[in-house]
Amino acid sequence: PPRSVVLDRKSQFLDIVPDAQDVVRNCERIMKSTRLLSTFVLLAKVLTVSWAKARSLDKFLKPSMLAGLLGISSLASWLAKKLKREHYFKYTEELRRKDMAKIPSVWLDK
Repeated sequence: PPRSVVLDRKSQFLDIVPDAQDVVRNCERIMKSTRLLSTFVLLAKVLTVSWAKARSLDKFLKPSMLAGLLGISSLASWLAKKLKREHYFKYTEELRRKDMAKIPSVWLDK
């Protein structure tokens, strides 16, 4: 069988283990919720700048608070994406070629 079938983590692990399925599902939820939070925060900031009635939100959306929320949200999303990727096939042919290039040649004809 091809390497992609033999090394496929999804069919050999993720499809079988319920805990792994829960981890992937939670990662997807985290990625969705962080995107929603970031969008909401940015929309609120745009509203406070452009709409006079929304100025009351301005005291909560100071630049440091905005940067902190967006930074934490980006970090959480990145970590969730990285963890989710670990449950799928990841050793591609390109990675294999790079690894094989690191192995020194043993034969004298080179």
